[in-house]
Amino acid sequence: MQMLKSIWVQWKRLERYVSTAQIFGKRMYEDQIVTLVPGLAAYLNKIHVDCAAFIYKKAEGMKFFMENFNTRMMEEVGKPLVELELTSVETAFMLAQMSWQVAGKELQGDVLKASESEQETLANELHIYYIEELRLPNYASRLIKIMNIINAAQVCHYAFIIFT
Repeated sequence: MQMLKSIWVQWKRLERYVSTAQIFGKRMYEDQIVTLVPGLAAYLNKIHVDCAAFIYKKAEGMKFFMENFNTRMMEEVGKPLVELELTSVETAFMLAQMSWQVAGKELQGDVLKASESEQETLANELHIYYIEELRLPNYASRLIKIMNIINAAQVCHYAFIIFT
């Protein structure tokens, strides 16, 4: 249960961005669209949050931070997702890889050992997928882009945690 708690927010956010990229393509970052739940999307630049309950200074800081957060997520996560056009196997790899990275880092101990083993298994299975199914022997640049998306999503997440 601890593992699920440690990864859930990041996993769900990244999965939402993957879904949005698949549904809207480049409109995702051009129009600043993100799916909120299945069947419901929003224009991030048109969302209005009533900050009346916040202290003014805190509300202004929150507004600035959220605009910056959304812009970074679109540029560093959304746009690369659209450009890559991930397959379902790559999407599963990306979410699993991120999950094991986060769980290993946050929970340490036996979970860290298990995460290292699972990440190695994931890498081997992705290699087989690229070579045997996609017949793509030179996939390093694609894998680097996937890992950069994972890292960008984590950086944005931790910046959010620090701010709030």
